[in-house]
Amino acid sequence: MSEALNENEGQFELSLFMDITQFDELERRVSALIDSQEKLKAHNRELQARVKSLESQVNTSAEEAQRLMAERDDLLANQRDSKKEELIRRKVSEMLTRLEGV
Repeated sequence: MSEALNENEGQFELSLFMDITQFDELERRVSALIDSQEKLKAHNRELQARVKSLESQVNTSAEEAQRLMAERDDLLANQRDSKKEELIRRKVSEMLTRLEGV
């Protein structure tokens, strides 16, 4: 019977050793997961900051584009039209010629 008791104690110790080994492996994996989560959170914060910066750049670019389009429209509205200018010159010349005859 003492042999059976010694055998049971040996199995218990082996079982306890396996349980501790499994627990150590579980602890290692949990620790690795926590490290990964912290790295992912930090990376996420960096990405959010980058997105915010890019959104700001887009807004600034959109405002600049609107300003430039308004400036272009003003320039086009004030642009000299050579056909109109020639028409005006011809009419003025005709009027002056008619006035000379008066």
